[in-house]
Amino acid sequence: MKKDYTNAAPQQMQGKDRNKSQDVEFFAVKKALMECPKSMREVSNELGIERSSICWYIGHLRKADQVQVHHKDYCSTTGFKVNFYTTDEKLFRKFDKQLCLFESDEV
Repeated sequence: MKKDYTNAAPQQMQGKDRNKSQDVEFFAVKKALMECPKSMREVSNELGIERSSICWYIGHLRKADQVQVHHKDYCSTTGFKVNFYTTDEKLFRKFDKQLCLFESDEV
């Protein structure tokens, strides 16, 4: 059964050990990726959040199907080829499900 993370912070963040700043950071990362596709390092520099935390938040968003890799390109800050992520559903790629291997079952 798939969990719904639509309006809630990740399940691992909920409970007595949860920190309110984690919720703020999580939603700030989600909002930053909504503006335009960005790399983790670009989001880190923009928000002042550690890149390892952003990686954690993007992992939770991926489990909830709320983020996708938009494209791969060279990062403006590091110069390495990296993934650019987006949370804007208008930019999500549509995947067609293959129903059968061939057009007809005849051989």
